[in-house]
Amino acid sequence: MFLPWEKLPGWLLGPLMTCLGIYLFLHAEPYSWRQWEALGFVVVGIVIFIFAVKKLYAETDEYHIDGTLTSPRKKAKVEREKLSALNFANYDAMQLKRILGRIDADRYPERVKEIQARLEALEQK
Repeated sequence: MFLPWEKLPGWLLGPLMTCLGIYLFLHAEPYSWRQWEALGFVVVGIVIFIFAVKKLYAETDEYHIDGTLTSPRKKAKVEREKLSALNFANYDAMQLKRILGRIDADRYPERVKEIQARLEALEQK
């Protein structure tokens, strides 16, 4: 069985709990346990709100607009991969064969194809 507030998003539930806690805190007898309970509502409401906004940001951070990445983290990853791409034109046949024996073909299939193409070009010379 679901309670009605369990279906509310955290970004809405957090401020509602905080407001309820402040209301209870102000209307409770001073220095009573009721005030501590109300303070607990305030703290929990703030924590729920912070985590909900963080989750909402993480979900919307990776949206694509017109096929381009909007996430700065993913853009940086793509740029790092471009910079880390090796220039196999500088290697001789022996070095390329050694690299081909050590490379993870499942992870870098495009590099394997590039090395094989370079080896074929060197063998034709």
